Amino acid sequence: ALVALEHADKEEIFPVGTELSLVPDDSSLCLILEGHRLKTKTFIAGMLLRSGGDAAYSLAVNIAKKCGEDSDMTDEEAIKYFCSLMNSYCKSLGCKNTNFVSPDGWDDEGNYTTAEDMLLVAKKALKNETLMTIAKNPGRYFYFASGENILWESTNLLLIPGNEYYCPYVTGLKTGTSDNAGSCI
Repeated sequence: ALVALEHADKEEIFPVGTELSLVPDDSSLCLILEGHRLKTKTFIAGMLLRSGGDAAYSLAVNIAKKCGEDSDMTDEEAIKYFCSLMNSYCKSLGCKNTNFVSPDGWDDEGNYTTAEDMLLVAKKALKNETLMTIAKNPGRYFYFASGENILWESTNLLLIPGNEYYCPYVTGLKTGTSDNAGSCI
């Protein structure tokens, strides 16, 4: 999300395309479809609220094709390029033990990080008004530029009033669950 906001305006509109075929079968989805057109901030909401691997892949490909030297690169090439942007960005923040090979950070031997490095990323995210406006949201309807709308509710139970885990002092950021990592925040 931070890398995308470095390279695109939050209101910039991108199409959802064939890159959805690259999303792992067991990935969490925010249910965007090929042909939808979303703003950068809406893709990020899909990523942060619903853990949408589909939003992560789509935004990554669009950003890579916008910023890369070859706007005709394949979806696979675009993912590789975007991950290089992610890795460079993490290094610029001082991360020493982080590497990404996918835009969603899903289980893969090539994706790794440490709590110390994620703290550096989180500190940067906490300073980003767009990210924090999205991340603190327990859920809401989002409207796509192509006319569709959908309700996305946060996977962060600490944000949801009435939930047994609700905490009024929590301002967001991101949950994550995978077989290798377990439940994380």
